[in-house]
Amino acid sequence: MRINNSGIYSGHVRHRRFTPILHRFRYSMFMVYLDVDEIDALCDKVTGFGRAWFHFARFRRQDYIGGTDDINQAVEDKIYALTGERIHGRVSMLCHLRYGGLYFSPLNLYYIFDQQGDWQYVLAEVSNTLGINVIIMRFRQGSIGSMSVLLMIKGFMSRRLIQ
Repeated sequence: MRINNSGIYSGHVRHRRFTPILHRFRYSMFMVYLDVDEIDALCDKVTGFGRAWFHFARFRRQDYIGGTDDINQAVEDKIYALTGERIHGRVSMLCHLRYGGLYFSPLNLYYIFDQQGDWQYVLAEVSNTLGINVIIMRFRQGSIGSMSVLLMIKGFMSRRLIQ
């Protein structure tokens, strides 16, 4: 299998707070973008990347949505549970891997494309001190060529909402 859709994205995380005291930070970071159907090919072709405990960059299936199920199926099932719509197509994920045996990922994003290859949904799997929550976003092509976003929050809580 050829590797056409996977890659590494790099950027910065920035935070700024004004109260109760001024606080800010900016960190460089990177995340991997994996086409779920390319993971096995990546394990074969990328040195240091794989599923076994001894790989420095390890993809451990249990770290992601659905635990042990097929990721494509777990994402399709989650979309159906949240929206009532069955969608089948390519699934890609923007995520962190286990590096040197350690895993920290406050956010995993799953991009869902329909069978024609058009981007339809993003599932955001948010891990925080309250547990794991899922936010789903639906993208529809607008009449002037821009993307309009319908945000549906299902089962998501933040500290601010429960105070």
